[in-house]
Amino acid sequence: MLFWMQRRAQLDLFSRLCLDRQYLGINRLKDELNVRLILKCISDEVLPSDIRSSFCRLLLHMHLDSDPQETVQPVKLARLWDFIPESLSVADYMAWKRDEASSAGLAGA
Repeated sequence: MLFWMQRRAQLDLFSRLCLDRQYLGINRLKDELNVRLILKCISDEVLPSDIRSSFCRLLLHMHLDSDPQETVQPVKLARLWDFIPESLSVADYMAWKRDEASSAGLAGA
């Protein structure tokens, strides 16, 4: 029991070292605790669940919440009534779609 408590504390420490994209900690640990190893430990049903949850937290902080971070444009699923014309032909719609794609930097969309 003490063995697992110590391992969990160590994993939680590693996770906190990588919290909020602390690249000094991430770069130091990522080679030894790679994604494949962490996923193998998470899927190992022999390990206690609290140890597996600590591996999940470590995976999140070390590998998922790190570089490369890119801005993702959310999909516009809703339109405001003010921006919807009262009448629209197919030609007008295609011109509007090309204008919207070019302003968003999507060539050929």
